[in-house]
Amino acid sequence: MDYIECDYYNLFENTDTHERVAIPVCRRGNPSWAIKQSFKKADLSKILKKKQISETRPDGVYSHLLFLTLTIDQKQMSSAQANHYITTKGQGLNRFFARFNKVLDKGYSKVSVKESTVSGYPAVHVLLFLETPLKIKWHDKSNTFRPDPSNHYTKKVLGCLKNLNDWNSVSPCWGVGFIDIYAFTNDRMSFRGYANPVNYIAKYLSKSLNVNKIPELKTCKKVSELPVKYRTAVWTILNNLIWNSQTWVISKAIFMGYSVEETNKILHPPLSTI
Repeated sequence: MDYIECDYYNLFENTDTHERVAIPVCRRGNPSWAIKQSFKKADLSKILKKKQISETRPDGVYSHLLFLTLTIDQKQMSSAQANHYITTKGQGLNRFFARFNKVLDKGYSKVSVKESTVSGYPAVHVLLFLETPLKIKWHDKSNTFRPDPSNHYTKKVLGCLKNLNDWNSVSPCWGVGFIDIYAFTNDRMSFRGYANPVNYIAKYLSKSLNVNKIPELKTCKKVSELPVKYRTAVWTILNNLIWNSQTWVISKAIFMGYSVEETNKILHPPLSTI
């Protein structure tokens, strides 16, 4: 509560007029921070619209854009161990991407966000833009596109991410848990009620911890005591704060065709826009 209710300000003074202006410090979970994430989300969505997401070939549809969600098997490690595992020091994600890169014909760029589940365990969302597309097919049960292993290259890449003999088992490449995989086309970018996957992965990042909207923050001593509908948002902000995780991890290759100035504006929105 001390962290949520305590506000800090930067004080700026015009040296000529001596007029002073107080600007709220951007801190995880506060309104300024949430607005900053909203700007970044909007800019990344615009970039996604300009990219060729899919292409049609004689044997079917191929997609350059995959959406992965990496979770950790709770039988393998505690919540604290799992959250450490996905940090830079834990090396879990670095090892995963190193293994994944070995099966690709060409490179990829990515946008990743670390979310938490209602139990406090991490769920890492990754948007992958592959230089070599994968064959995809419609999956009725999930109402999304998914990779189609009928193509040899797609099968090789998919087999790294999923056990093709048992899709509900631990991922071969991830090793400590499970991976859900989805794909997109130029005409179908919506995902679970959101206009595109960028909006989906940023759904909790663009919200602030407001005690007026979540009055239980004042009375509950543990996150587990909060109503279930608030726990994911609170755990996401707390775990990123506790483990000093980057809010976004974005490959510079995503900004191909953009100037350095434009790229920096998206990665680091200026105070004047907040």
